[in-house]
Amino acid sequence: MKKKCTIRDVAAESGLSIWTVSKVLSGKESERKFPEETRRRVRDAAHKLDYVPDVNAQRFFRNRSYVIGILVPPLEERNNAFTDPHFAGIMLGLEAELAKTPYNVMFFFNHEEFKKERRYAEIFRSGMIDGLLIWGVHRSDRYWNQLRELTQPVIFLTTTPELFSDESVSYVTSDYCEDARRIVRSRILGGSRRVLWLAGQGDTSICSSLRQVILDELRAAGVPDEQLVVFCSTYDFEDGVRLTAKALEQDSFDLVLATSSPLAEGAQKVLDERGLRRIPIVSFDCHLSPAACGYRYSALKPDDREIGRLAFHGLVDLMERKSETRKVQIRVPAEFCCGTDAE
Repeated sequence: MKKKCTIRDVAAESGLSIWTVSKVLSGKESERKFPEETRRRVRDAAHKLDYVPDVNAQRFFRNRSYVIGILVPPLEERNNAFTDPHFAGIMLGLEAELAKTPYNVMFFFNHEEFKKERRYAEIFRSGMIDGLLIWGVHRSDRYWNQLRELTQPVIFLTTTPELFSDESVSYVTSDYCEDARRIVRSRILGGSRRVLWLAGQGDTSICSSLRQVILDELRAAGVPDEQLVVFCSTYDFEDGVRLTAKALEQDSFDLVLATSSPLAEGAQKVLDERGLRRIPIVSFDCHLSPAACGYRYSALKPDDREIGRLAFHGLVDLMERKSETRKVQIRVPAEFCCGTDAE
């Protein structure tokens, strides 16, 4: 078996000191301090000898692995990370920034047995990762209490567990509540009084916060709470069709709010079939402009790439102790996209 090349071998091959070679190979920020000729000699020697950095040595000498963990729900969950277009957008934003740094990423799946074994806490303590991004957390989960014992930085993406207050946790998320408030207010001021809301599941969405936003705007306009009718759903098109039809059997509405674009698409299908195109539909979430897809409803489009970019830089700042507050709390405004015949 071929003997593994060490940094001493690279130094000997390049004719430079171990210290210089180490600094050049340690990352782009350190590398830029040396002349191009020096950097070229180190890169050529490392390539010739097929040099691969010793991760364990990096951990020991630098007290850092240069690995960021990304914790996501298991693949068997209905709405897992790899079927969610928003997660893909977040990863695109993160990847673009990752390429400029010495950091790498490692995925972890949050299986039930991992929670019981406290495995993610042990991964931190082992020095395998320097920081953790968490996506798709269920708001009712209680096991995140274990994070209070850790000193390494953790940032939640898009949702946070209810056991934490907004003041006690780091997060980067879309500014759903303020964006929703702006949209609902404009519709209420425009005359909408009887509202159907196709909400998501309380455990996996920000339903409680959005409900309060809607009620606040209705009350400000003197509209009773009873004028808001809520149906919980699984976010998909079929539920949009089924629940809209069910709601119309019970009452009439002059505004439909949807928590996801598939729900809005299902609602539009039912309303159009019944000659109710005059009823506006607004989705609190989409990943493609409705008009570009031929839909008439309007929607908020989160800036997923910006969320990924800011989350990466925020975590690096925490890991490298550049942040004085030791917390990252960012809400990214969404873009309002009009439908094909929206007002």
